[in-house]
Amino acid sequence: MLTVTKMFDICYGHRLPGYDGPCGGFHGHNSRIEVEFRRGTEPYPTMVEDFGSIKRDVGPIIQALDHRNLNEIFDYPTAETIAEYIAGVIMNSYPNSYGEMLVRIRVYETPTSYVEWRKDGCYS
Repeated sequence: MLTVTKMFDICYGHRLPGYDGPCGGFHGHNSRIEVEFRRGTEPYPTMVEDFGSIKRDVGPIIQALDHRNLNEIFDYPTAETIAEYIAGVIMNSYPNSYGEMLVRIRVYETPTSYVEWRKDGCYS
């Protein structure tokens, strides 16, 4: 299976209410988000999808989280919550294109730690 991955970088602040570790206090992250797609039904004979199209169409979904206090958006703003949110918006906004093609989303909370959301059936 051929796939393409587009990366987006965002910065955000958050705190984890009720969490008894250092992340319970307000802090920030420079986060990388990867969105991976498999071949769809687009009429590109040798491409999975155009990177510019992904940036144009999916980029605003992710950029809406950039430079935000994520506690204003989510009740419990973990990397897991962010990944599930992005997947849900992509699948609901583009059900017959990007939604069908979506394979996985990775949200790097640090350069060495990430959460990965995978669409059922994309990996064995």
